[in-house]
Amino acid sequence: MGRKAVARAFADIRAALAVLNAEVDGCGSEPFSAADPLAGLADGSLDILAGAREAEAGLAGLKARAAMRYAGTAHTLAPLGAPVPAQEMAVAAEIGCVLALGPRAASTFLSVSHALTTTLPLTLAALHAGTISWQHALVMVDEAATLDPAGVVALEAHFLDPAVPKPPTAAAIGEMPAHRLRHKARTWRERHHVESIEKRHAKGVAERRVEYRPDKLVFASETHGYDTTDYFRIDPRLGDDADFDELIAQCHARGLKVLLDGVFNHVGRSFGRSRMCSRTVQGLLPPHGSACSGRTPDGRRGPNRTTRTSRATIIWWPSTTTNRGRRPGHGRDEALAGPRRRLAARRGVRRAAGVLGPGAG
Repeated sequence: MGRKAVARAFADIRAALAVLNAEVDGCGSEPFSAADPLAGLADGSLDILAGAREAEAGLAGLKARAAMRYAGTAHTLAPLGAPVPAQEMAVAAEIGCVLALGPRAASTFLSVSHALTTTLPLTLAALHAGTISWQHALVMVDEAATLDPAGVVALEAHFLDPAVPKPPTAAAIGEMPAHRLRHKARTWRERHHVESIEKRHAKGVAERRVEYRPDKLVFASETHGYDTTDYFRIDPRLGDDADFDELIAQCHARGLKVLLDGVFNHVGRSFGRSRMCSRTVQGLLPPHGSACSGRTPDGRRGPNRTTRTSRATIIWWPSTTTNRGRRPGHGRDEALAGPRRRLAARRGVRRAAGVLGPGAG
């Protein structure tokens, strides 16, 4: 038993999959139908699909139970006094690593598995039996999230208990698409538990995320947001520092982290360091000790690094290009126009003297 039994079981599953794949390819030991092999192969493929659906549902239920078993064991083995959030993050990380899921997807999978194994026994049993799919189970978990224990029992009994009388034309929930089940379950919940509507609304508001659109940047700029003038100042059209502090405080109170996005490969014409760098390239300022020495206009160091403030994380690096609202790199081309002209002139003199061939660049 133990690991050897698990290894043998999965070896049998892989062997069964090899047999089924051979049947799909038409390479089985005998045809599905000797009278009409092609029609028999088509019918056999549908039988394989039906069996695979049931097997997938059973494996989904197994994954949910195994995940909860691991989570419970990990919490038991955790050191005394270990923070519960840290334990939950560690469990989600382990589950996500095994199932190749991201942190958010792993946490969602664990919460669904917890609901199935603790409050929705009929749903889990139907999943093991293969009469419903994982998508149907997700619908049941979502609709039961804002119901009290009695409401959850009534919801499961209405849709999954065979002893509950149903109209003769009613289809089993496993025979309908998951979106149809969601519509029916929502209708039943709102009709029999009106208070759940307000609960779901409050839950949605509490879990709402804050996202900044890339074309609505937060740093101070001249016009459209991509011509930044100061990466350490909030765009006054959005508010001031006090407004930003209030936003961050409200996000942190809801457990949300804030990452400020910006465009860092070009800046606005009035960006101080960019303007001085352009003059340096054109020979108007000495190259050493100028604004291109790796400091911001007010003397702060920070090129090519991540600046962390007490409010949010800002990833930035200085740029020597400007943006005039036209094609990318236009300001850079203009800044380098003088050196390029001088280089072309030197090459022309050398070519005229015979140092360079006619095709040399």
